[in-house]
Amino acid sequence: MTILTQLSLNMQRRGAKRLVSSPAAMHAMIEGAFAPGVPRIAEGRNLWRIDQTGHSATLYVVSPSAPDLTAVVEEAGWPHGDTWRSADYRPFLDRLVKGQEWGFRLRANPVHSVRTAPNQSRTKPTAHISARHQLGWLLGRADRLGVSFGPQDSCTAHVVGRTNVAFRKSTGTVTLSQVDYGGSLRVEDPRALRSALVEGVGRGKAYGLGLLTLARP
Repeated sequence: MTILTQLSLNMQRRGAKRLVSSPAAMHAMIEGAFAPGVPRIAEGRNLWRIDQTGHSATLYVVSPSAPDLTAVVEEAGWPHGDTWRSADYRPFLDRLVKGQEWGFRLRANPVHSVRTAPNQSRTKPTAHISARHQLGWLLGRADRLGVSFGPQDSCTAHVVGRTNVAFRKSTGTVTLSQVDYGGSLRVEDPRALRSALVEGVGRGKAYGLGLLTLARP
């Protein structure tokens, strides 16, 4: 089973601002929304993303089981309005077929491997800096995502936002490069695309990165 959940956040509340600004805090809230011992590895992982426009923000979660987001609502939601909405994601995933065109959104952490020293084989992941290389990172993954974005000179994928976010963990400060992508895509391999939608894209999935969503173009 795969569940898609949507929750509106109240960005006028201090708790919402705290969670949106701290991927580590939101990660902890998301993980706490699932009963201990629920099997996840065989069926997928928990993915999430917050889409924000002005004072409006929406939390999306894709997970192998339905979350209980009561704690998120109490701290960052609208307690006297709608809570969250969860639905079985599989019927939608099963309807994906080759040739369909969809609009898409993705927040990801585009990185590449850089040698730590000359003449050494050891590498470390390093963030792409320019929008051109960040877009190239996504285009280079089209085949494994099971999609196409059109020819390079008329590409239908775009970098629509870029920012760096830093937060503290017990091991020190973590800085992630967050890149928002949008546009349209064509389904080439439905099975690969279903896997990307459930398993996520790239690194930093625990911290609100990697969740690819589709919508009518």
